[in-house]
Amino acid sequence: MTDSTDPLLQPVFPLSCERCGKESRKAFIEIEIGDKLPCDFCGVSIDVATQYGNAELEAFLQGIGRFGYVLRQRNKRD
Repeated sequence: MTDSTDPLLQPVFPLSCERCGKESRKAFIEIEIGDKLPCDFCGVSIDVATQYGNAELEAFLQGIGRFGYVLRQRNKRD
């Protein structure tokens, strides 16, 4: 049995930083925690929603058998 919380098993999303131009790679579990994540190189906040829309994230996750990103995001804002 595999551990679904293992970071090595999480889908990874590349996030481009506008300030330094480098690409950070963030695991889905990090994206669930917040819509803004720090750049791995310069620390500037990267807004996930500007690079990936809810529909795009949801489609990717459904493709790998995971569901509920949009629902979790809506609940966070309540």
